[in-house]
Amino acid sequence: MIAQLPPEIWGQISEHLRGPDLIPLMGVNQTFMHHAMKAKYRELNLASINGPGQRALESIREKDWIAELVLSVHIGHVCVFTPTDSSSVGTSATPSSLYRKFKSLVTGSGMHMSPTSQGDRHVGKHHPHYNVTISPSAVIKLVSDVLPRLRNVTSLSVNYRYKSESLVYWRVCDSAAQYLPLGVDFPKLKDLCIRTTIKHQADGVAVPDINILAHFINQFQNTLARLTLVNYEAGRNLNLKSMYDTLGYFPNLISIDISSTKTGYKGFIERHAGTLQEIYCSVGDTFSDGLGPIEFNRLETVNMIVNSRISTWWTSPSPFLKSILSTVKTLRIQGANSGEEITNFLASVTAISGRQGPRVDKLSISQFDTLTIETLLLIASTFSRLRSLEITFYALVTEGVVGLIQPNETYPFNEEGQLEDVSFATKLKATFLGVVWDLEDISINCYGHPDDSAVWGVMHICSQIIPSISSFNSTGNMRIPDNIKLPSN
Repeated sequence: MIAQLPPEIWGQISEHLRGPDLIPLMGVNQTFMHHAMKAKYRELNLASINGPGQRALESIREKDWIAELVLSVHIGHVCVFTPTDSSSVGTSATPSSLYRKFKSLVTGSGMHMSPTSQGDRHVGKHHPHYNVTISPSAVIKLVSDVLPRLRNVTSLSVNYRYKSESLVYWRVCDSAAQYLPLGVDFPKLKDLCIRTTIKHQADGVAVPDINILAHFINQFQNTLARLTLVNYEAGRNLNLKSMYDTLGYFPNLISIDISSTKTGYKGFIERHAGTLQEIYCSVGDTFSDGLGPIEFNRLETVNMIVNSRISTWWTSPSPFLKSILSTVKTLRIQGANSGEEITNFLASVTAISGRQGPRVDKLSISQFDTLTIETLLLIASTFSRLRSLEITFYALVTEGVVGLIQPNETYPFNEEGQLEDVSFATKLKATFLGVVWDLEDISINCYGHPDDSAVWGVMHICSQIIPSISSFNSTGNMRIPDNIKLPSN
């Protein structure tokens, strides 16, 4: 009976299986084979190449239909897994220009890591099946042959970082150490993420050559939708204006991550004010010079990492805050800030938005130190259109209690589900009496070590006084873990 199931049913079954669970079942039938092959070749990791990785690359080089299955590629320092010094194993192939660019990226032979392929879990790192059977230089030649064949790639991640004294600094301007596949066209690329270490030498020259970096990004002007540029040296005050000025116009760009960039990007953001829907940025000492008044047309999501102790944007309506509040619906703020600064931020939002209020319907504020009942009420009055609220704090401040309260998961109830802090619960209910707020989802967490913990007791009381709440922690329901005892009403 099972063998007679139509392909549509087998297809639905395979869609409920993750790649590692699906790949071993590829021999069941043609439908499973089809979905398993898509799962097996969907992501290609070129940062570590073992025996199975070598065989996968060879299959991609030899078969067009397999090359078409690759949708995501990760490039990094290439680590080749060989059982012995492979310098004696040669290749007679003529090196291509792309091969020459990649040849210096092999970080050495004899390096071993844990198997990354689910299908090879049974193979130990010293098993011959796990190691490559060709020289590191031949592996890089294989990579250079494969990359131009990947015509369906939509996501590309490049990661280079100075890790130890045993590795030289990565230099884009050194053609012998080129890591960017400048000669490769990915005609469908939408997501590009580059993580690297950008430094300024004593003479002021950036390492790597950021103009070459801009040239590489410009290759994807017609298709790129999401751009992330992470500098591992984010703490340094580097001005990347020359790079951003070199970048062209990307008509399909909807998301950009500039959270590790200090300054220099304002012109690029202004050029894309009509297309951007999402921005990741860092608010610090140079933020006032980073983004000023910009008229966004489609911006809906802003993710900010803030350091308000060196920035005044919380305490007064900043040009950037004025720019985003007219369109943004999702606002995420992360930073070690005080409850007073959060209050000042909310006052600034009110001053900008007036009676109409901001359009924000999803708000996340995390890692501030103290939360009060008054802060909750102020959030409700400031963001009247809010549907989802997530807050993460360190401690509660409430009347009648000396010092700070770091609540557990059941607070203000005890572990037996009995109301323990009657004063807090009573004041919370009294404060919100008569308040009209259509909040639907609430997440209240107390951060600590090693993990944040949900304060189910406070969320439970909030759901009693705000009847529109129907979900905790973005789950779509108000189900509470079995080990948490709270009253049923």
